[in-house]
This record gives sequence, C-alpha cells and structure tokens, in this order.
Amino acid sequence: MTVPAARAGDLAALCVAEQECCPFFTFVLHLDGPMVHLEVRAPQQARELVDQLTA
Repeated sequence: MTVPAARAGDLAALCVAEQECCPFFTFVLHLDGPMVHLEVRAPQQARELVDQLTA
C-alpha cells in the first residue's frame, strides 16, 4: 500500500492497533519523499487476513 507521506501518522496508528489485535503481523513503513509505503507480512496461515488488509 502506498499513500502520501502526510498520512504516515494515521498509517502508523493503524499498524499499532492491528499489532495489539494480531501480533503475528509484521508491519514496515518505508518513507520515500512524498510517499509512505506499507509492507505487511504474516505467517502463511494468515494470508487471507493480509489480503483483506491490502484490498
């Protein structure tokens, strides 16, 4: 997922909330100039959940 860097705080807050609920997720935020990229990882058993997050 890629969004404007101005949304980085909102995206980080979402990652924290998801981490509290589902600690098996790994979230990585890449700040790249005017954009922020979110990378989501999870075990294979949770692939469907990752697909739902990124849809």
